[in-house]
Amino acid sequence: MGPLFTQAEQSRGQKVPQFLVVITDGQSGDDVKIPAETLRAQGITVYAIGVRGAVEAELLEIAGDPNRKFSVNNFDALNPIKDDIIRDICSTTKDEPELVCGREQMRLTVSKRILEEQGLNGFSAHLVDPRCHQQLDGNRTISYLVDRRKVCGNLVKNNGTHVTYSNTVFVFPSNRSNASLSVPRCFPFSCVFPLDDITSLDAAIGIQPAACQSSGEGVVSSGDPTRASMTLYTRPDFSEAIPAGPVRLPLGSALHVAVSVNNTEYDGFGLLLETCYFTNSPNASDPRKHFLIENRCAVDRRHVQVLESGASLRARFSALLFLYHGTYEDVYLHCSISMCDHSSAPCSPNCSRRKARSAVSSDQLAVAVGPISWF
Repeated sequence: MGPLFTQAEQSRGQKVPQFLVVITDGQSGDDVKIPAETLRAQGITVYAIGVRGAVEAELLEIAGDPNRKFSVNNFDALNPIKDDIIRDICSTTKDEPELVCGREQMRLTVSKRILEEQGLNGFSAHLVDPRCHQQLDGNRTISYLVDRRKVCGNLVKNNGTHVTYSNTVFVFPSNRSNASLSVPRCFPFSCVFPLDDITSLDAAIGIQPAACQSSGEGVVSSGDPTRASMTLYTRPDFSEAIPAGPVRLPLGSALHVAVSVNNTEYDGFGLLLETCYFTNSPNASDPRKHFLIENRCAVDRRHVQVLESGASLRARFSALLFLYHGTYEDVYLHCSISMCDHSSAPCSPNCSRRKARSAVSSDQLAVAVGPISWF
């Protein structure tokens, strides 16, 4: 078997990963350990699959790793194993770091083989903040994790439609000693999260380039958009929520509204009510709008009271319901919101004087509830 791999390697202009899958349903008539070790010494990855009757000890000698040893009761059961082997091979041959942008964490996964070829000790790594070095040791990879929050040197940048979290993994050489400084290799990465209902962080944070050896601009990936929710309440203490769906309320009654973002990665931010208004259709762009809140302030304080805005990840206001458009048509409530960074800007709305009316910004998508009917 060895000469076949040697011939295949010589026929290519460059070295490529080599794999061997052995399927057996019985005991071998000769020694398998030494030939398997010889193949693995040549850099060939061996998988061993035993069908009913195969000897487990021999399967392990062939594969050399319990993670590459499989056992099934019949040949029909080979199909699910195929997917496992393909997935393992693909993760082994993947040279580029893999970035996963989750709702709670960001995870950068790097091949151990690539680190070893570059003379790097993967377990020496840390983020921009040296105190942050959370790792997961995989079979052939090392994953570096960081929470999706303003921690561990994460830099946050907002362009009005997306929020980008950036950091860098620093990996030191294997021959690093305490007697001299060793320049680390860096792996920059960025996660881009679309802003759905979140429109602005009110603070642009510049990203400084990493001062270390890097092979490129870094790994960039995207995550799920952040969403806000709106809940209606009948009581002024916001203790009794109105079930989702059509709402029927008497004219002149008070409607209590809470808008919230439940994502923990926005710790340190405040949710601001930019505009809130009624329309007679579910379309937030309906030209017939009656504004309750505009430029972060109540339009008519006799009818609208802003109770909380910019202080936390929840904003609240109360409004009296009247025939704003002169008809008894159902109405829909829409709110446009933004996020304010408490560490970079004051987040309390300044409503001491009336500001000029402005339309809802095109990059602010509405949170809406309705229809609301009168009686």
